[in-house]
Amino acid sequence: MSRGNLTKFVVAAIPGAFAAILVLCGAASDWEAEPVATPSALGHAIKLDEHASGQKITLKKGEYVIVSLPANRTTGYSWNIAKHSEPSVLKPVDSAYEVPANAKPGQGGRQVYTFEAHNPGDDEIYLVYMRQWEDADPARKFTLFVTVK
Repeated sequence: MSRGNLTKFVVAAIPGAFAAILVLCGAASDWEAEPVATPSALGHAIKLDEHASGQKITLKKGEYVIVSLPANRTTGYSWNIAKHSEPSVLKPVDSAYEVPANAKPGQGGRQVYTFEAHNPGDDEIYLVYMRQWEDADPARKFTLFVTVK
């Protein structure tokens, strides 16, 4: 094989080899979400994931709702609170980005928001997954309707 043909072969083989390495290392596999840990200081908490979007829930004053959404900050995307209609009803108390203990470079994780039922009333939380610098529609959306009694 001539040197020119060898170079073409190596360049053509690199993407396939890289994909095979990712598959063998597990980087291309789906990440299974671990249950969101509730610190004992929080007391009673309702834990929700992306499948709860659009739902209506009822909380008692002093209870918490924890929303855990798939995210991958290495892509430039992040979850952000786009609308929080009644901040006096639900109070944001924490936002954290969590990755699995054995995460590989570039592997996604979960964005976890914690809200406290602060005062009686109705609230709507609208979260968007987008790149902040782009003028585009969000890649994903999450809405939750909450009544605090």
